[in-house]
Amino acid sequence: SMLDAPIRSEYLMAKKRDVLKIIKAAADSRSIEFSFLRHGAGHDTWRLGTKNIPIPRHAELDGSLTILLFKECEKVFGNDWWR
Repeated sequence: SMLDAPIRSEYLMAKKRDVLKIIKAAADSRSIEFSFLRHGAGHDTWRLGTKNIPIPRHAELDGSLTILLFKECEKVFGNDWWR
């Protein structure tokens, strides 16, 4: 039945502001700068240390997109920082 199916990340929605808060807290705890850089058409660009991170301009992000963003941050924070 549907109830027995594993929960798939693409069905889990996260508020973008919550995702940004998680990244900001991780950056602050490591004394790494995380700041807004510029608005783009479909996404905004944020600066994490020396890396630019594109973040979609949606209020809500699906789970698989959130994981992709967190993986992008691994280049600065280290592998699996978000797990």
